[in-house]
Amino acid sequence: MRDQLSVQNGVVYRGTQIVIPAAMQKEILQLVHSNQGIQASLSKARTSLYWPGMSAAIKDIVQNCGICADHQCQNTREPMKSLPVPRNRWQIVSADIYTLGTAKYLVCVDHYSDYFEDVPLEDLTAHSVLCAFKIMFSAHGIPHQLITDNGPPFNSNDMERFVKEWGIHHSTSSPYHSQGNGKAESAVKIAKSLRKKSMEAGRDPYLSLLEWRNTPTSGTNVSLAQKLYSRCTRTLIPSADINMEPKVVEGVTETIVNKRLVAKSYYDRKARTLPKLDIDQPVLVRPHRLGKQVTTGVCAKQTSPRSYNVVVGNRVVRRNRRDLNIIPFPKPQPPEIDLGPEEPPSSVTDQKQEQLPSRQSTSANQARTVPDSAVGQKNNASEPAVLCFKRWWDTRSFVWQVCYNISWETC
Repeated sequence: MRDQLSVQNGVVYRGTQIVIPAAMQKEILQLVHSNQGIQASLSKARTSLYWPGMSAAIKDIVQNCGICADHQCQNTREPMKSLPVPRNRWQIVSADIYTLGTAKYLVCVDHYSDYFEDVPLEDLTAHSVLCAFKIMFSAHGIPHQLITDNGPPFNSNDMERFVKEWGIHHSTSSPYHSQGNGKAESAVKIAKSLRKKSMEAGRDPYLSLLEWRNTPTSGTNVSLAQKLYSRCTRTLIPSADINMEPKVVEGVTETIVNKRLVAKSYYDRKARTLPKLDIDQPVLVRPHRLGKQVTTGVCAKQTSPRSYNVVVGNRVVRRNRRDLNIIPFPKPQPPEIDLGPEEPPSSVTDQKQEQLPSRQSTSANQARTVPDSAVGQKNNASEPAVLCFKRWWDTRSFVWQVCYNISWETC
């Protein structure tokens, strides 16, 4: 490090980088930052500037900038978190509502067999949705867990009362986070595609749905109906009677586990775990509509491993961890230690330094002045440690100068 330093026109250089003194580092940090990101600020500073701890100081000022935090990109996705693997049919189901034109439909999909029901709704009231659930559950049985989004009518009091009476554990995903209910979203995509194609072809959409349920899926060579009913159902395609006989499909659970492992390995390549939020911690809430601004709130409650209730103004909203950014705070400065007023340099040691003996004095007289005045003086235990160290250093300097003069006269 010392070999790299040089001085030119009163400026200290480290190679081609200017060494910034401590008194100017705060001003230079503001010039380097200029509301740019961490990497841009570091690259710009390293080309021409240097001081010990420069990189850490630049990272700290960028992370604690409120403007940069307000305009930063969305958090990266977190590692895939899968639901428990179902062991039985219709044990875990997901539901969602979609519209096609003016018509409204309720989709409910089984996590074991991927078999889904597509039921039309009269309206989007809780009464119509609960009637559709009762029809499906009376045919397939009551599931252990029902997963939906957090929108109406799934967040109504009627829905809460229904799942309590029927003994169903109801789980909801975070608003504006469709991945939390991905199974139902995938089934909605298939159901909507089948209905659109049937309308364009002038075909009955329920026949298309029947054919889909009896089509073997890739990698398993069994259909959705076989995994749910352990048999094929009759379609317009001719088939032998032996194909209609019941036959239990084995290895369904292992196939689900393998598919999830493959999907997780690809999904987690660009994912990282976000830090957990604390209660009463200020956060920035990301908008989900164009033209909306980022709002600030306070974390009130953690409703699930990746979902939080946030107080924004006079209302409480629920958001996924990916939609919440931590508001940075400047690091607290260490408190200044008051060492008391400095004493004037009027001690005996300082007087002895000013009245050094001349070269004509004898070495014996010089030797006698050291132990009586400088070395023999003791530090008071009640004095500050800094003053004790100062007096010790002054005494050491005095003895060194005396010995130097003695050796000079001897020569």
